[in-house]
Amino acid sequence: RQADGSTTRTHQGLGLGLAIVRHLVELHGGVISAENLDSGSGAVFTVQLPLPSTELKLEAPPATSASEGAELEIDLAGVRILVVEDDLDALDLITIDLTKHGAKVRDVASAADALKILRSETFDLLISDIGMAHGGYDLIKQIRFQESDKDEHIPAIALTAYARTQDRIRAIAAGYDTHVAKPVEIRELVTVVKCLIGRIS
Repeated sequence: RQADGSTTRTHQGLGLGLAIVRHLVELHGGVISAENLDSGSGAVFTVQLPLPSTELKLEAPPATSASEGAELEIDLAGVRILVVEDDLDALDLITIDLTKHGAKVRDVASAADALKILRSETFDLLISDIGMAHGGYDLIKQIRFQESDKDEHIPAIALTAYARTQDRIRAIAAGYDTHVAKPVEIRELVTVVKCLIGRIS
């Protein structure tokens, strides 16, 4: 578990890693254990997996047809998206995945940088982590306040590891149009983006 599980914690990470590892190890019939060493020396994690009883066979992934590949590349063609995420690994993954689908992505690691860019550039969509140490909810509130003087409304998706009903309600009440839970499934995210920008009939 995380010592600090609040949405405004200063340390990065979702607190899901070890839970996922334990689940995967147990699915393979294994056991994982953790042992704390002396103070300041870290910890040792031990994974025990059973040996396979039969010969392992590697299977090639199913081939993707040319038409499927083409659809993957162009379903967000030309869509300008601003992604705000202070976890740089997550930021890179989301940016790469959306770019593969044809989107033009601008990525930043803070709410302050996002507000600065929005003063000089326009986007079709905003995707923002709301668990950032500084600014997840404040970012959308400032954007909606600035839009109140103009006839504008940028569709906005909130990303968060907190996927309870009350978390969704809080995100939408703050000004986001919808809420996507972490870890992000790119197909779900792309579908939500297409819905918000009107590319799904």
